[in-house]
Amino acid sequence: KGLSNITCSEYGWGTIYKSENAQNLEETGKQAAVRHTRDMNSPDIQELFIRNQQYLESIIQKCNERNIKVILITTPAYSSYVQNLDNKQLKSTTDYLNKVDSVYPNCIYYNFLEHPAFTAEDYYDADHLSEIGAKKLSLILNTISKSTNNEKQ
Repeated sequence: KGLSNITCSEYGWGTIYKSENAQNLEETGKQAAVRHTRDMNSPDIQELFIRNQQYLESIIQKCNERNIKVILITTPAYSSYVQNLDNKQLKSTTDYLNKVDSVYPNCIYYNFLEHPAFTAEDYYDADHLSEIGAKKLSLILNTISKSTNNEKQ
C-alpha cells in the first residue's frame, strides 16, 4: 500500500514516541501492565520462559567465546506501569537477570525500571520513553558502555 513500517531513523533513533504526543501516563500504565502480564503458573508460559532463558544464555556464551561483553537492561517505566505489574512475573524476570549477571563474567545487568533520573516529562506513555527520555537513557548507556571495559573479566 506504499506505507512504511519503519519507525526509526537510519541511525536507529525512534521517530514515533514524541513528547508532544505524550499519552496519559496513569491510564497507559494500567493498560500496558495488564497487556504484559502472563500467568507464570501456566505450563506454556513456563516453557516459553525456559526457552527464552536458553536462547539468551546461548547468545551470552557465544559472546563470551569471542570476548564480547553483554549489557542487559530493564528500561525505565513510569510508576503507574510499575505499580500495576504482576510482582511474581517481575521478580522472576529480575531474579533471573541478576543470576545471569553473577554467572557470566562477560554479562552485566542494569535495572533502570524505577531509576530516579527519569521523570514524567521523559515518557511518551507509561512504558515507553519519549525522545527526551530516550536521549537521557542513551547518554547513561554510553557512559556504562565506556566503563565496562574495566569491569568483570
